[in-house]
Amino acid sequence: MYRLREDYEDIHRRIMRETNIYLDRYPNVESLILGVSGGIDSCVTAALAEEICLERGIQLHGFTLPIYSEEKERRRAIEVIEAFCFGDNSSVIYFPEMLYQYIMDHDTRLAMPESMDHKIRRGNYKARLRMMVLYDIAQEYNGMVLSTDNRTEFNLGFWTLHGDIGDFGMIQNLWKTEVYGLASWLMNNYTERFERANVLEQCSKATPTDGLGISESDLEQLGADSYEQVDIILIDYLNGSQQYADHDVIKRHLATEFKRENPFNIGRDKLCPVTPDHF
Repeated sequence: MYRLREDYEDIHRRIMRETNIYLDRYPNVESLILGVSGGIDSCVTAALAEEICLERGIQLHGFTLPIYSEEKERRRAIEVIEAFCFGDNSSVIYFPEMLYQYIMDHDTRLAMPESMDHKIRRGNYKARLRMMVLYDIAQEYNGMVLSTDNRTEFNLGFWTLHGDIGDFGMIQNLWKTEVYGLASWLMNNYTERFERANVLEQCSKATPTDGLGISESDLEQLGADSYEQVDIILIDYLNGSQQYADHDVIKRHLATEFKRENPFNIGRDKLCPVTPDHF
């Protein structure tokens, strides 16, 4: 049975515990690498990762990698990095923007009218270029790239294959509504860390976007009024109800199943079926 949770203190405690358990298995990890967009998901991930890194004595490298992003998004991303990240070279990296422009200048297939299809393809380029840079940084600093996606986005295919998913997801299995709730809980606990609480608040209030220039807001693409509505629709459907079966949210969920199965591999039983002569 799927449902929304509100016991954020317990959720926070479990995130800390499970992350430490995972990192204990890989003692050679010397840092965590985080791409920061200026949205609520990367900001909450930064706040959680800061606690982990301070506890373990490792660095948190945060980077914003703008590719013709809105100035307000860049500014919030820098504020997140300044508040939570303390890697030696945490900063803004413009390299993906330059490479993206090179691709646009030389790929006539993308230099076409601003249809939604072309916007999505260009957005995929951006996401994959950013992840390419983050993994190069991770190699340099013996780091692990953090995912910043959530359960809602996962179920909607609202992410780019080979462009969004990192090595470890602290909030991957939290619904978007729960991410906002956890952000609020963190803010209330930063009683003497006002700058951190302020950054979380600003990211919580920001219009949620994919940061890829595909649309003005996530909700515009999803045909919903709020992420809470999106979560209610998804959870209702996943619990077996057909009440919202014709809603755009469910249509998107069903149309993106291939992404949640990626990579799809032919099963061993299909390739090499067991026969009396083969065990």
